[in-house]
Amino acid sequence: PLNFAEVQIDCTYSDYPKISNELPKFGAILDSCDFGAEVSLKFAVKEGIFPDLCKKIAEMTAGRIEPKLIGTRFDCER
Repeated sequence: PLNFAEVQIDCTYSDYPKISNELPKFGAILDSCDFGAEVSLKFAVKEGIFPDLCKKIAEMTAGRIEPKLIGTRFDCER
């Protein structure tokens, strides 16, 4: 098992396709995707990758969206 960061991103419907297409490049394990007033994505990435993911999302959204670290867990790569 590896250490994973559990992450949440809340984004607009227009940002959702860009973000969801980027997550597999970081090896993200998607836990849930809720569609309400905004889209809320919950997923896990290897802890060492979290800072790079934050940087990429900030670049893609001009700093409007900041991934939130909501926990850690042990998991296997999929």
